[in-house]
Formats: sequence, C-alpha cells, structure tokens
Amino acid sequence: MCHRVIQQAACALSTLAQDAVVAITIAAAGAIQPHVRLLGADCHEVSRYNACGALMGLAQNHWCCIVIALAGAVPPLVRLLGRNAPHGVPQIAAGALWMLAHGNAENSAAIAAAGAIPLLVLLLRPGSPALAQRDAAGALGALAQAKPDTAATIAAAGAIPPLVQLLGPARVQPRGCPWSKVQLEAALALMCLSLDVAEPIRRVGSIPALQVLLRSAGLDHETRSIASQTLWLLEHHLVP
Repeated sequence: MCHRVIQQAACALSTLAQDAVVAITIAAAGAIQPHVRLLGADCHEVSRYNACGALMGLAQNHWCCIVIALAGAVPPLVRLLGRNAPHGVPQIAAGALWMLAHGNAENSAAIAAAGAIPLLVLLLRPGSPALAQRDAAGALGALAQAKPDTAATIAAAGAIPPLVQLLGPARVQPRGCPWSKVQLEAALALMCLSLDVAEPIRRVGSIPALQVLLRSAGLDHETRSIASQTLWLLEHHLVP
C-alpha cells in the first residue's frame, strides 16, 4: 500500500477517533495494531504523525487505552519524543502518552519505565511549541496522579522549574493552542506533584508565580480554579 493511502487512512481515523462510540468500533475492527506498526522508524514521518494522532484519539476511551498499551504502543511512542523524531511528531506523541497515562496506573508505570519522563521534561523547555509544552505538562501531571511514586522521578528530572515558568506569560505568540491551556496543564501538573514533592515546588517561586497568574485579566474559569487549588495547597503546607 502506498505511503499516501496509509497517511490518508491514519489521518481519517485520527479524526473519527474523537467520537467515543466510533473509537470502540475502530478498535474492535482491528485498527490499533496497524497504527502501532506505523510508529516504527521505517515508516514515513507523516504516517507516524497521523498514527500518533489516531492513537491519541482512541486512547481517550478507557477500553481502547488498555488495548493500545497491550499492543505495544508505549515504547515506540516514547522513542518519538526524542530529538531525532520528525518535526511535529514529539508533541503529538506526548499527547498520545498523556491520554494513555490518564487515570491508568499500569500504563503510567510502563511509560515511566520506557524512559519518557526526561524526554517529556525536555519538551517543557522554552522554544518548544505551545502544543508540545501543554501535552508534556499534561502527560507529567497524569503520570504523577496515576502513579504517585513517579513524582520524585519527575522532580529529579528537572520538571519543576520549567513547569513554574509556564505559569507566566507566553514568551512568543503561541501557535497551536491558547497559552491559557499551557498554564492550566502546568498548574495541574504542579498540583499533582505537590502531593509528594511540595517543598521543591515552593523553593522555585511557584507561590508568587501562581499569585501573578491569578491576577491575570481574562483568565478562564478552569485555569483559575486549578491555579487557586494549587496555590492553596502550597501556601497552607498541607502536603509534606
């Protein structure tokens, strides 16, 4: 089958998979394993991008999430976070891992064991696309929430300072997603991490950064709510 047909099929499935009922139908038809194979280095970069998108959409369904992990998707998705991955692929791979980790301790353990944490931290750095920063923060927060013993590993990998930096204003005009969504996921990741590593979070200026964020004009309700909860936890020293 030619690359163009494969790319078009993966792209179509990534769109269809946004619907939960359709996602189950796609998975039941046996589409997951072929998409996992498309993540391989021998496949065209557009095919890998679209396969990541399809798996990310499918992984929003709990049953599909389990099947995707069992199909062996985690290791190739983690490899696609690296610097040698085609342009744009690391951010969509981070999104797929985020969905796989969300509320799933077994998947989160597998993702951490595959070496995803330091690669996700690199995606938080200045210069990464806003979408990559959002999805990397989301994935790290999901890992810390589903598998709390990863919090220390995430902190040791250097995630806390860039997460706190993401609470501030965008350094350049963001493309791909509103900056408030990056701030939301950064605040949520810090809240999840604070349950186990609160003191390192306090030491890097998170409290003033959250206070400034909450004074921002036009901050949306969801981001304000998460930032307020995170600030309250840190200020009241209710966590060790």
